[in-house]
Amino acid sequence: MPRIRFSDPQDREDVIALGLPAGRLGLAGVGLGAALEALRAPIPTFLEGALAGLLLLSTAALVWVRWQGLSLAGWAGRAACFWWRRPRAREVWQAADGDGRSLG
Repeated sequence: MPRIRFSDPQDREDVIALGLPAGRLGLAGVGLGAALEALRAPIPTFLEGALAGLLLLSTAALVWVRWQGLSLAGWAGRAACFWWRRPRAREVWQAADGDGRSLG
């Protein structure tokens, strides 16, 4: 069966500039600012350029690369939520079990 995709522009994020919505545009600005500060850091010159380039490339990947309809920044946020909630979920499972054995 073919996949049906509804095209409703109200369900999509508003593009502000450079093909990015507001949140990812802000993240790109923070990454650019961090790269500029890396160029001014009191470290050896070759490290300044390498660090600034690494910051620019990683920021560009986070905001522009998409996988399965979600940006890498979105995937990173979901992974952080998963890891943050995991210990609490384990405690709930142990409390529900009642005999001290864990389910995980």
